[in-house]
Amino acid sequence: MVLQTPLDREEQETLSLMLIATDGGEPQRTGTVRIHITVLDANDNAPVCGQPVYKTDVKESSPKGTLITTVSANDADQGVNGEVTFSIAHVAKEAKELFELNVDTGEIKVVGRLDFEKSRNYQLNVQASDHGGFTDTCKVVIQIIDENDNVPTIQLMSFSNSIPEDSPPGTTVAVINVEDADSDGNGVVLCSINADIPFKIESSLTDYYTIVTESTLDRETVSEYNVTLTVSDEGTPPLSSNKNITVKISDVNDNPPKFDQPVYSKSIQENNSPGFSIFSVRASDADWGQNARVSYFLDDKQVNGVTASSFVSVNSENG
Repeated sequence: MVLQTPLDREEQETLSLMLIATDGGEPQRTGTVRIHITVLDANDNAPVCGQPVYKTDVKESSPKGTLITTVSANDADQGVNGEVTFSIAHVAKEAKELFELNVDTGEIKVVGRLDFEKSRNYQLNVQASDHGGFTDTCKVVIQIIDENDNVPTIQLMSFSNSIPEDSPPGTTVAVINVEDADSDGNGVVLCSINADIPFKIESSLTDYYTIVTESTLDRETVSEYNVTLTVSDEGTPPLSSNKNITVKISDVNDNPPKFDQPVYSKSIQENNSPGFSIFSVRASDADWGQNARVSYFLDDKQVNGVTASSFVSVNSENG
């Protein structure tokens, strides 16, 4: 018996034949025998992946051991020839440190710390191989889902830690930049300041804010303000951070000196010697520093045709 056409076990695993032998006598006699043929497997089929591309999502907070997806492959061969193993081919070092592929089951799991802000997606090339050297390849696209895991930050771009008390409303005190590494609503940042101060915050450019004076200032009433900047995002739950700055109000000479009483009256005896101390006057100024330094002098009015300085003098330093 010889083959007339190639066999294919995957199409027909067994063949059943009836062999008939005939003699040349009269009457003719025949004999039969049934032949059962089992077609043995040869490794002539490559594994075929279940789908060419697998797409899946995973949260960036997923712990180690989280199952992402399972790739599959079928091999039409039998026994050892049909056994398929999986491997990752041509993968970046970073992805290799984050994901693990089970060579027998095709399960892909998280083994590292995912971070949406470092990379938003990964692609793995998975190869299915049988024991005869046949292979098939599929792609696994892993999309990282952002979570609200970054606290918004505040950076002072410019800051005047001291402003004059005569600064008009709208004077710029500070320019700040706020950032949040998250995306979408998790990265939308709102900025505010405490309400008990004569300042307000205005949005200038994207992620930039300006702190300006909202009303008039008076150093003699309040000489410095503690400003608390608060930034919060729109994630769930929202994350926030604070930054405190101190704004000092510098003095302007806007207050006249005032005597401690409107009229001074003193009686003295006549014929006193020159240099005799009559009394002291005192004046104070609500301003600060050099603006508050008071000097004394006489208004040189005439009394009965004679100037006051002809009779008395005043110490310019202490009154």
